[in-house]
Amino acid sequence: MQTHWIATWLLLAWLMPAEAAAQAMTVRLGAAAGTGLELAGGGGTAVRRSPTFVTVQAGVLLDNETRFELGAALLMELEGRVGLAVEPQLRVNTPGRRWRGYFVAGTPIFVSPYTLFGVSVGPGMSFQLWRALLLFSELALRVYPFGNDLPEGVVLFHADLSLGVRYAF
Repeated sequence: MQTHWIATWLLLAWLMPAEAAAQAMTVRLGAAAGTGLELAGGGGTAVRRSPTFVTVQAGVLLDNETRFELGAALLMELEGRVGLAVEPQLRVNTPGRRWRGYFVAGTPIFVSPYTLFGVSVGPGMSFQLWRALLLFSELALRVYPFGNDLPEGVVLFHADLSLGVRYAF
């Protein structure tokens, strides 16, 4: 009886791989610029062009699930009072080769010189220029209900379009 157990354990040990494969990841870095429309809703609605902005982005894709990219962006508004924000993001990529669509969701948090906190969602498209170089365009629909830069009872909306490049390492 004991020899059966020993033989079974030896067979299982022989079938198991000697080394476990490490999980690989792809890091994507990018930069973009854009502008759009800004709507301030409260007692009345005001519409104007939103400040021109630049973003620097970084994201990580794991080899076992390349649909989801977890990342962050640094956003800087360049007109009027220069605002600086950090934005944790999640991208959900669709399958494709040269052309790829994706959905992005984030939480932009302006930290200087004023504070704004909001939610950002929107679609994007990327085109593979070269093996690891992507050209992308993204529509970000942002709403800022909280912050010390908002008058009482006012919510700020942005519909921003950006164009940029991303590189995968």
